[in-house]
Amino acid sequence: MRQKILLCLLGAVCILLYDTSTAIFAQFYGIRYDSFALGSSLICIIFGFFAARSSGLLLAGMIGAFIGAVESSIGWYISWTIGPGNPGTEASVGLIGVVVIVVTAESAFFGLVGGFLGWIERRYIKKLPEI
Repeated sequence: MRQKILLCLLGAVCILLYDTSTAIFAQFYGIRYDSFALGSSLICIIFGFFAARSSGLLLAGMIGAFIGAVESSIGWYISWTIGPGNPGTEASVGLIGVVVIVVTAESAFFGLVGGFLGWIERRYIKKLPEI
């Protein structure tokens, strides 16, 4: 159980560091912030991979969803404060809720993708050490 919690917290820290650094980078260089979305998906895939290797596909999807919820709430707040995450208009509670739900579901999907890859690796390849 402790390893699962640690994996969730590590995923949350990674996504917040990624969101913060890409927001600063995008603001400083004038790059579109949404061009960094692939990195967020890769973080979910990586954490889903390791979650499935240790506990199965369900945990992979749950960790992906958790990372997505952190990213779409705290991460969005950080990037909004820095500048590039600001939608440019007044965001209603409904819009924010929809974004949180969509990003959380999308991250759960990518967690499951990574989980499926971890399941394949654990079942057929078995070369990486367990976490």
